[in-house]
Amino acid sequence: MNSKVLSQNNQNNRRQQVVKLLLVLCLVGAIFSKAVTAQAATVNVYITTNTIPLLLGYMNWYTNLTDWTNNVRIDGSAWAWPDLPAVFNSTNGVVTLSPNTSTYNPANPYWVNPDGSGAKVMEANFYAQDDSLAGNNIVFQGNCWANTLTNGYFTRAFIKMFNSNYSSFVAVYTNVVSGQPFRLALIGNTNYPHVQWGYLTVGKNANPATVAGLGSVVLASNAQPTTVTITVPPQNTYALVGSNVVFSAQAFGSSLNYRWQKDGVNLTNSGSVSGVNTATLTLTGVTTNSQGTYTVVVTNSSSADSASGVLTVVDPNNLTIDSKAPWAAYMNWYTNINNTQGTYYGGSTWGINDLQARFNNGVLTLLPNTNTYDPTNTFWVSPSGQGNFFMEALCYQQWDALSGQTITFNGYCLSNTLASSYAVNAFIREQLPDYSAFEDVLVPLVAGQPFTVSKATSPGNHIQWGFVMVGTNASPASLPALGSVVLYKAATLPNPPVPPTMSVSKNGGFVYLSYNTQTGFSYTLQYKTNLADSVWQTLSTTSGTGNLLTVTNSPAGSSRFYRVTVQ
Repeated sequence: MNSKVLSQNNQNNRRQQVVKLLLVLCLVGAIFSKAVTAQAATVNVYITTNTIPLLLGYMNWYTNLTDWTNNVRIDGSAWAWPDLPAVFNSTNGVVTLSPNTSTYNPANPYWVNPDGSGAKVMEANFYAQDDSLAGNNIVFQGNCWANTLTNGYFTRAFIKMFNSNYSSFVAVYTNVVSGQPFRLALIGNTNYPHVQWGYLTVGKNANPATVAGLGSVVLASNAQPTTVTITVPPQNTYALVGSNVVFSAQAFGSSLNYRWQKDGVNLTNSGSVSGVNTATLTLTGVTTNSQGTYTVVVTNSSSADSASGVLTVVDPNNLTIDSKAPWAAYMNWYTNINNTQGTYYGGSTWGINDLQARFNNGVLTLLPNTNTYDPTNTFWVSPSGQGNFFMEALCYQQWDALSGQTITFNGYCLSNTLASSYAVNAFIREQLPDYSAFEDVLVPLVAGQPFTVSKATSPGNHIQWGFVMVGTNASPASLPALGSVVLYKAATLPNPPVPPTMSVSKNGGFVYLSYNTQTGFSYTLQYKTNLADSVWQTLSTTSGTGNLLTVTNSPAGSSRFYRVTVQ
């Protein structure tokens, strides 16, 4: 009996010891857990003027919205803000987001479907990144001033944390609602050291002609606008002679005042102009004299903001070299067979500067392509240094509203010094609706002669007009010897003289400096070895001939700065 009682007492004592040990372990665990939690601070983040150094852009694209939902992307890359497109006002930290149009290329079925709709779903990320916040709990807050996006497009605020090689991430999202604040939080994790927060806009890549009707989103850190901000600027506009044109803008702020200008001069209401002190300007029965840059200036008692749109007035019977119009560029390349143009190989959209096309005071200069000349890349350049492709560089305008009309494109060739291995023509191109075939009318450009290109077009087709240059992709060192073409809308040049455009190339110890000239003017080429020098040294003085002038120089030292003056 006593022995049994003793055994039970021992068992009870053991149970009590185990319970005490478990309690101690639980207490230690609780203390440890509390200590770990205390290490993660909560950091509030915003998109403001203070985050400017941290701001980035990135675009991902997907086959469809389902793939976007499941994060099955086709590709992605870093983008510049305007190409997303995102407009950030560095004065007050206001962000305006719109549907993407930068990849809309109807000639490329990768981006655009046969019916003209965008072929990809674009996820445009405008965000800040600060990896020093890794491990902290992140809270992102802001306000949506307006959200007018049409169906098929949406914007969300987000916080994302990526692992070290960006192969995986954790994230939180929230929709942004017009007139409402937003707040979202994400618990820090040291396994995800890259910390981002910002906005993403999702939807099809859109036709630029439709973007004005697709809406936008305006976001800021503050609940109410404190200064004037133009959130939707006037759009560049094409219009037929005799038609009516409307420019409009949207702005935030209190007690707003509007003033419209044309080419920097205040407009007044008249029989053909109305709304000069409102958000909407109307032009009735436009003529070629209506062409120009239209700027809206929005003010209140404490601040001001301005934005501009360009009006191009199109006369089908008199299409000209209009430097203010939105010119486009496209490059096709063909195999180089025995130094002749061979089989078509590929093509893509380019910037007009990449095609060596330069506008200067209304004068257009075209140079042979050098942008694809890379002697380390055997795709573009053969071991002998010869370009592997014939490049067809098209610098043009396009407006499909001209289809069904007989159109005429004219201008004046001031000079043509191109080498015989290059050809350049003015053209009108009519393409079928699906871009599967086209028909050209080509006219060679002759120095000192006007040119005229005419074509009867069919309804529903795509209409382009401009210039096309064909020749091999060339070494930059050979550019001065290959010449150029200089074009203007009329035989009489503007007065004062057109500022010359200078190109510089180097081969061995020699520098080649080329610039366009006009008859009746004197050109002085000068240099400095250091910009801090008080005097420019004269290298040459030459009378203008109307052609491209090339000067060869063998500079001493590691650097030299050049300029050309005209009088």
